[in-house]
Amino acid sequence: NQFGEFDKESIQNIIERNYFDVDIDVDVEIGNDKDISNDYDYDGEDSNPIDEFIAKETVKGSSLRILLSKLKDYSQPEAYGDEIETQDDIEAETARCSRYGFRYSPSITKRRRIFMGSLIANDSWHVIATHAAEAYGLYHTVAFIESNTTPTQTVRETRFDKGSLNYRMLQSGIFGPNTDVYVDFRVD
Repeated sequence: NQFGEFDKESIQNIIERNYFDVDIDVDVEIGNDKDISNDYDYDGEDSNPIDEFIAKETVKGSSLRILLSKLKDYSQPEAYGDEIETQDDIEAETARCSRYGFRYSPSITKRRRIFMGSLIANDSWHVIATHAAEAYGLYHTVAFIESNTTPTQTVRETRFDKGSLNYRMLQSGIFGPNTDVYVDFRVD
């Protein structure tokens, strides 16, 4: 196509660059059928919201299913407690700073708390999950605001209502095990 194609090697390079530890061995089925039945192990109501989302909302072999499957068990090797006290902490900070193009200064003994806030509406789960993986464990708090109207004042249904699958996905730990995720609403 006009945008180019990604082969398995290209996808593997992207994943390795983003610290996923996986091998790509997926046969993607092309077609119009949304084959999501009985092909993903989902235990029901008490399962991880990511499992439920994959089972109910993704197509077998799709890039979103691959991304969310890997994100479910994803974790960065670094620890992000507040204090930088041990040699392991210093090494973790040095590696983390270099990953983002910065140099760690040993005079810093306490980690900064980073907050992320954004509007959210009809955003693709590809973008949300990729951002979560890139910033995994980096944020102290993530806050989203969702409106029931568009910028042109067209009424829209909200996706992230409390208790919904989308809401539970945001709070499932995809941004990190210690990251608080909040969704607030602007209602017109």
